[in-house]
Amino acid sequence: MLILNNPAITFSQAIISKCLELNVGLVITNEKRMPAMILQPLDGHSIHTKILRQQIEVSLPRKKQLWQVLVRAKIRQQAKVLSRLGLDSRDIDALAARVRSGDPDNLEAQAARLYWPRLFGQKFRRNQQSSGINCHLNYGYAVLRAAVARAVVASGMHPALSVQHKNQFNAFCLVDDLIEPLRARVDLQIASMPDIWMDQEEPTVESKRYILDILTQESLLAGQSVPLLVGLERYAASFRSALIGESMTELQIPSL
Repeated sequence: MLILNNPAITFSQAIISKCLELNVGLVITNEKRMPAMILQPLDGHSIHTKILRQQIEVSLPRKKQLWQVLVRAKIRQQAKVLSRLGLDSRDIDALAARVRSGDPDNLEAQAARLYWPRLFGQKFRRNQQSSGINCHLNYGYAVLRAAVARAVVASGMHPALSVQHKNQFNAFCLVDDLIEPLRARVDLQIASMPDIWMDQEEPTVESKRYILDILTQESLLAGQSVPLLVGLERYAASFRSALIGESMTELQIPSL
């Protein structure tokens, strides 16, 4: 991942082409130094066209089953974050077992209502437009989203063809599906950072560097410990296999 974090940076078409050739994701920040644009190759895999056709033809029941797996994993990771911090997580962990195909009971939202106040205090509200903790979360999620997008394209899947998220103005709906079980690692990183950074309205150079560490942290994947960026590639490849009709049990989600 290459994050261009200064408005004075200039670069040539040759640089962009070389980065895309080497599967280096380019992230461009806005005037607030927050990730605003992701550049990824349109054709990131040797059989991209075949996989694209398979993505389009995926059945609705298969999509609902995959969303069930992703939501269940997300809730369990949230429970693990609370447990790591010495907080009660039993009720949230119990919700994961109740998630049905497609999550018709919206247990994802029910878990969130329990999770956020317990993690950051009763007064905390998750709001993408707020500063402070919310702004640090936004930065972490944006960086993680770029890394997931890179892995999705490298696996041959089209990032806009999702199983749950739908938005005609969003070219990364599939990425937003796959990031859900991974958000908890950003939450844990923010909850564990020094209070002096937590109180700042926007991330600083130091706090951004601290948040970026999530990309190199170890993750548990199929009983093995691997760096997150490696785990994301295996995660995307296993999701592709599950999506196009192979065994659902092959889906490997990096966990804390």
